[in-house]
Amino acid sequence: MSDPFKELVEQMARLSVPEDETEENWERRKIAASESGTPIRELDESDLIACADDEFLCSEALTLWVMIRKARALIEQT
Repeated sequence: MSDPFKELVEQMARLSVPEDETEENWERRKIAASESGTPIRELDESDLIACADDEFLCSEALTLWVMIRKARALIEQT
């Protein structure tokens, strides 16, 4: 695996996903459960996205776009 490719994969792996047991994700799940009336264990990703605040969604979108640009640059180099 090339160094730039490995760096991109490692950067992606550090991003959180809803099932990660972090305090931040737990707080988001509690808010989503409260707003949707769905028990926490029954929430799915669409519930979490629907209840996410704009700051979180913008931050995640910006991070994803940076990673897409990096992936495209790696493809162009090959």
